[in-house]
Amino acid sequence: MVSKFEERLQAKTVESAEKAEAVAHALAETGQARPPSTMSGQLGAFRLEVKEYQRQIERGASGAVVRGEANGGEGVELPVEKLHEVPG
Repeated sequence: MVSKFEERLQAKTVESAEKAEAVAHALAETGQARPPSTMSGQLGAFRLEVKEYQRQIERGASGAVVRGEANGGEGVELPVEKLHEVPG
């Protein structure tokens, strides 16, 4: 005899293996990596993203160095054409 709890659980998990295989197959076809699911994995991935963004900021949009350290601690010269007014 099967209890009602077992029946409900079986009804919820009938196609779970097929669904998991379909998702894994779809990810393998697209070449996407599965995102980290643990907190430490997510934090590690976030730190790598931050480092990449920092590198992009330091290089600047045109490849020029944005940080003032390259100019002996002085400011960076920007062409007037690159400046724009922000409302507010």
